[in-house]
Amino acid sequence: MHITSLEVITSNRIIELVAMRAYEVLSEITKHLPQTLLDSQPQVGWRVLKGFRDFLIHQYCCVNPTALWNAVQDLPNLKAAVSAMLQSLENADRSEQA
Repeated sequence: MHITSLEVITSNRIIELVAMRAYEVLSEITKHLPQTLLDSQPQVGWRVLKGFRDFLIHQYCCVNPTALWNAVQDLPNLKAAVSAMLQSLENADRSEQA
């Protein structure tokens, strides 16, 4: 099931929890990436993403569904940034092997 609206999140606690957990994991991974790699994709609010994880972990009972929906809506931008970073790393790896 795709999360297609705020109503999907607010009407189904399981979907809300799954979306929260996915963002917790994504945000935690982000904390372990080199800053230079993150800087290569400045259109993503990496600092905000990292902070969102901390908020989700420590304030899970108070998460505003609209904030979660806004994060879900931004997933295509995050996916594009991660794809670009992976491509950059693959290109750099190929250059080093040549």
